Amino acid sequence: MVRRSLPAITLTFLTIMAIGLLFLPIPYVILMPGQTTNLLQKELRVTGEKPYTGKGTLSMVSVSATTPSFYVNGSAIIWALLDQRVAAVPKTLVYAPGQSDKEVHAEELADMKSSQDGARVAAGNILHLTPAEIKKTSFTLKDKYTGGPSGGLAFGLAILAKLGDTDFIRNRKIVATGTLDSAGNVGPIGGIDLKLYTAEHAGAKIFLAPERNCVEIHHRPRGMKIYAVATLQEAYSVLSGKSTQLRNCT
Repeated sequence: MVRRSLPAITLTFLTIMAIGLLFLPIPYVILMPGQTTNLLQKELRVTGEKPYTGKGTLSMVSVSATTPSFYVNGSAIIWALLDQRVAAVPKTLVYAPGQSDKEVHAEELADMKSSQDGARVAAGNILHLTPAEIKKTSFTLKDKYTGGPSGGLAFGLAILAKLGDTDFIRNRKIVATGTLDSAGNVGPIGGIDLKLYTAEHAGAKIFLAPERNCVEIHHRPRGMKIYAVATLQEAYSVLSGKSTQLRNCT
């Protein structure tokens, strides 16, 4: 039997290279569970709203992402590979080339404003508000740091809860995610599993997800019902108990 070993100087060199690779900058973005924001309380104010006195919650949910300027290295990638609650994706899939932190934040706030506008019209139509009444419905969101379009469905449901006559929350902990246009259509979002981790941590028992995201779900928290919805009307019917065909994300 012949035993071959690397010279000590070679082993030292390889060790130094391996350690160096752990700290080299890599063009990736790290995604992690974010936070939930209960839209039934003071976090969101809607013109003409009725105070909610129940114990339930209706929350939008976010994903935390490193900014374009954040230094992501090899150790962070390894962390993402080992922890299923963390994801690493190429920076080009999240940010435009050369995009600054300030530009990203401005874009996210613009997307959120657009989602609120769509929610206002879609919910107003369900409540049979006139165009003039819909136009007068304004938002005041306390959270100035969360942005993006994925809160549209939650905003639409919050308007229905605050302006409508039906208590469809019924003291339940509900999380909703999905884009929403003025016609009431719910669109897909990114990071669905990370949002489920966030909702689970917040103690949510009901999670409303865009139907097109169902195939991407791998994490299914115990005790949480995950419903697929395609429109704001369907989401409203699911929560109010008026839907005869509940679609589970399975």
